[in-house]
Amino acid sequence: MAGWVLDRCTALGKALTRQFPTRTGALPTGGVALAYVASPCTGRSDFVAVSTLEDKVLASESLGLQAFPSPDIVRQRLDEGVDLNLPYVQKATDDLRRKRKSPITALSTGQVALDVDVTPLDYSNTKKEGLGWTYQQFEGCAPIAA
Repeated sequence: MAGWVLDRCTALGKALTRQFPTRTGALPTGGVALAYVASPCTGRSDFVAVSTLEDKVLASESLGLQAFPSPDIVRQRLDEGVDLNLPYVQKATDDLRRKRKSPITALSTGQVALDVDVTPLDYSNTKKEGLGWTYQQFEGCAPIAA
């Protein structure tokens, strides 16, 4: 579903592939970005979440990819161009909101409602500092996603 919506409502994959070409035979930058965007649909928010989609043919087909990138490829590509990719992601967000007719409107108080949720991350077997007990009963942290 995520791939279909991104393909129909935005030009994110095509724009990134056009702007950031790769060597012959390498996965296109746009495809790597789409795979990462689709990974939160698995309920996880890290680069390794891509590997949960990797074995599913449907994931590749729904995103229109010839092959699915590994977590290492996703991390490398996105780290290389994080600042350069941002304008394309912002445009895709605006395009998606506009084409799906999802206006951002203020409440009668003038404030804009924002849906916020946490994503608990399990760091039980690490020495990371500043962790706490999460509601999912493990040692970790819960970054806020908005």
